[in-house]
Amino acid sequence: SEDLVSKYGNYFLKSFDQKNLDIPPSGFMSKHTINPSIRTKMVNWMLEVFHSFQSNEETIFAAVKIMDKYIWKTKDKLKTEDIHLIGMVCMYLASKTYDMVPIQMNSLKHLIGHDLFSQKVIKEMEKKIIKTINFDIFNPTTYEFIQFILYDFYMNNKESIIGLKLKKMLDILENCAIFLAKLCNHFEQYSSVSPIFLSVSCVIIAYDMMKDNCKSLTEERQKFFKDWLQFLLSNIAKTA
Repeated sequence: SEDLVSKYGNYFLKSFDQKNLDIPPSGFMSKHTINPSIRTKMVNWMLEVFHSFQSNEETIFAAVKIMDKYIWKTKDKLKTEDIHLIGMVCMYLASKTYDMVPIQMNSLKHLIGHDLFSQKVIKEMEKKIIKTINFDIFNPTTYEFIQFILYDFYMNNKESIIGLKLKKMLDILENCAIFLAKLCNHFEQYSSVSPIFLSVSCVIIAYDMMKDNCKSLTEERQKFFKDWLQFLLSNIAKTA
């Protein structure tokens, strides 16, 4: 709703910016013996599971965020074999939080977990994760910042975007930026990058890809996008 965004958008952005500081430090996995490639496979598996259950896009990003936050904050020394249960439960938590029709325990246990873990073990891990991250399930992700940036751009330049017939291109830009952000989720190094910086980077790369592959992106349209990206970069640089 435009009304809600105009009234409360600034408040939510400030709230996001404060939480934006609560990200894992570089090398947050080094205290554990988890093979980074296993984490990558877990993220890829999460994408497959959420696609099968038709989960929301934000659910995918939230699940990875919860998992990395737990790996960072837990006092236990985790092993590679622990990641399966942790990943399952993080998907469960994210789905219950963000999906209109969340993944149910029976589906988690039988269809996703293939009965490798009992319901009791799953619930114990759920409690452990929630307590370790201090019940802080809602955290801004790259996905949310990408959406915020592009929605803000559209709302402040609606007439020009309509006049230049850029709405379809803006949708392509959003989808491409989100795709790039999903790729970044596979590598733990990007978990230590501020979501706002990562989201801007994904938007810029998405624009470069669109520019190289979209014949209808005229010089006038390119200038319009470039002016906005330069404005975006200059404002982000002030927060660095």
